[in-house]
Amino acid sequence: MMLRRLIEGRAKWSEIKNYLEAKEGRTLTVHVLANLLRNFVNSGFIEKENDFYYISDPILTQAVRKGLS
Repeated sequence: MMLRRLIEGRAKWSEIKNYLEAKEGRTLTVHVLANLLRNFVNSGFIEKENDFYYISDPILTQAVRKGLS
């Protein structure tokens, strides 16, 4: 679900948190979101630059978009 938000464009931590909480219908703890973001960054799925997270790989972006259709 996080990748769905990031195919829309770069997002700050708080924007990602708000998006996930709205979609899940529950509050996410800071610890949970920090772990999710760290794991996605460490795995190379997303990158962080100046407080913004984004998908840098256009192939991954297309794959996520295709999975949504």
